[in-house]
Amino acid sequence: MSTASIRTWVADAKRIVVLTGAGISTESGIPDFRGPQWVWTKDPQAEKLSNIHYYVADPEVRKKSWQARLAHPAWAARPNSGHMAIVALERRGKLHALITQNIDGLHQQAGNSPGRVIEVHGTVQIAKRAGARVVIVNAESTPFDGIADAVLREPIGETLPRLVGVAV
Repeated sequence: MSTASIRTWVADAKRIVVLTGAGISTESGIPDFRGPQWVWTKDPQAEKLSNIHYYVADPEVRKKSWQARLAHPAWAARPNSGHMAIVALERRGKLHALITQNIDGLHQQAGNSPGRVIEVHGTVQIAKRAGARVVIVNAESTPFDGIADAVLREPIGETLPRLVGVAV
């Protein structure tokens, strides 16, 4: 699927729902947990910091978890051009909702209205069944690639502005 075709879909759409995950924030300097520079791959013990069972059972895990939060790159991260492209969709009146799995607040910091941002884990299965087109922009494969109408393996910060039609 070509970028030009997807850009036409965006231009013709009346309401757009965007679902983001760690991929959009990695370009802002926040490492993901399951990507090529995996936090959990570099430090297998780090996964325990995100597991409630270890957290409750082990005071050392709780201590490391809080220390990791204090030093997390999210505190210094700034929105990137991918975030700004989604803001442009909202300003055009096309963004119906922004569902994010992220807790970094970069969408709101970029300028998306808090009322449009839903900070929960979402699913594309329901949207696809309702007739939505699914476009995945991600550096690596995802579990949803097989149902997507288009999959682009390109940097999010370069691709979203192109798809939305904004200059960076």
